[in-house]
Amino acid sequence: SIMGIFQKLFASSTHDAHAIQLLDTLVECIGTQESEYQRLVQPVMGQVLTLLFRRLQKGKTPRLVAAVVRLIALLIHRRGAEYVLGAMNAVQAGIFSLIVQQVWLPSAKEILNWNDRRAGIVTMTTLVADYEPFMAAYPQDWVALLKKALELFNAEQEAPPKVVDT
Repeated sequence: SIMGIFQKLFASSTHDAHAIQLLDTLVECIGTQESEYQRLVQPVMGQVLTLLFRRLQKGKTPRLVAAVVRLIALLIHRRGAEYVLGAMNAVQAGIFSLIVQQVWLPSAKEILNWNDRRAGIVTMTTLVADYEPFMAAYPQDWVALLKKALELFNAEQEAPPKVVDT
């Protein structure tokens, strides 16, 4: 089972980012196929998010942070902000705001992989521009995401980040 492989990889701090890449691939391959998502991902999403949040509390490595940001960005892109915020906050109330403030925003500029950084910028912009309940529920995060998205966009125009495989 994919969840077994994920857990085995995620158990090692050396391979935790690879475990998240496995989830990225699963989410990417399923795309918008609702029945497949419901069958393969939905039943384990709470457990996966719980594992991710616990690992972030234990210690944030740049690779882990980049992988988590990439996964959240991909989920928001594929499943929508309402679903992702709901799933995250079902694990722990207010966790999305904590992830934005303590993980995403502080590390956004340090994400070296250009595609990951761009995915983060696009997702920040999506949250700010297209999801009105986000602004109402998280006004402080809305402003912070807007500022960071503009900062990253401007920095990228001046000097794009190196392409680094994470």
